[in-house]
Amino acid sequence: MFKAFSYTTIFTALLFSSSTFAANTVIAGSTSVSTLLEPFIDEYNKDNKPLVDLQSIGSSAGIKLLVDDTVNLAISSRELTDKEKETLNSTLSLYDAIAIVVHPDNPITEFIYREHLENLSR
Repeated sequence: MFKAFSYTTIFTALLFSSSTFAANTVIAGSTSVSTLLEPFIDEYNKDNKPLVDLQSIGSSAGIKLLVDDTVNLAISSRELTDKEKETLNSTLSLYDAIAIVVHPDNPITEFIYREHLENLSR
């Protein structure tokens, strides 16, 4: 229930922010976020104009298109870089989870690249 409420809230916010555009609104970016938004956008597009066009092309590609003023909104599964923050603003709306799953018979007992993981979290 919380997830459905969160997704609905996010999509509603996107639509309200895009309702001032006269032409179709183009949202581009994260494939994982696009998967969550797609059913809401499909339902919205059945009865509303202008339409919302969702392009699932990856976070960095969506951000680049937004910087280039090609799309109206970008969705991202990563934080903005310092350079992107010079021209863009972002709002955190969801957290994405990643799990590493291995078979019990896997002989690896320790994550070898621990220092890389620690560098990523900084």
